Amino acid sequence: MRRRNDPLGAERGYSLIETLIAMAILATVLMSVLALFVWGRKNVYSGRQMTRAVSVGTRVMEDLSALTRENVQDGFNLSGATPATVTVGGVEYTNSVIRLSSDTTNDTFGYLARWHNLMRQQNFSRGLITLVITPVDPTAVGAASITLSPIYRVRVYVQWNEEARRRSIILDTTKVDRLN
Repeated sequence: MRRRNDPLGAERGYSLIETLIAMAILATVLMSVLALFVWGRKNVYSGRQMTRAVSVGTRVMEDLSALTRENVQDGFNLSGATPATVTVGGVEYTNSVIRLSSDTTNDTFGYLARWHNLMRQQNFSRGLITLVITPVDPTAVGAASITLSPIYRVRVYVQWNEEARRRSIILDTTKVDRLN
């Protein structure tokens, strides 16, 4: 940098203030870039968890697809259940029965235990699979509706903790008594 009134054109270095301003700008840019890396790493981890959860949910849906409505009734001991209003993930389901992978008392075929082990193998923090089974029959009510209903709607929740946040995916299927 040249001084205006310097007849010899002597050059000087940067002042302390100019150097401090340049360092502050550099630090701000570097902190922003570092924050982007940290944020990107969290998103990659979150995406990996979501992909694994979808994989587990797909496995559950494949297992359920092989079952008839009668198999669902027998396999999850629905004949001994009384439908009620249940709440899962902040949503209320009327006239429904809930089955948890952490509770294998109503697990005749061993599906809930298998799914619970699958969640543990994937290292999900507080991983849980929840089935919300809702009989669909406008003529049957109360406890009889679960055994007499020709259609079951099954909602599958795959839930886990990610840092301080509860995450979940939801998958749906229907089981129908077919005549042929």
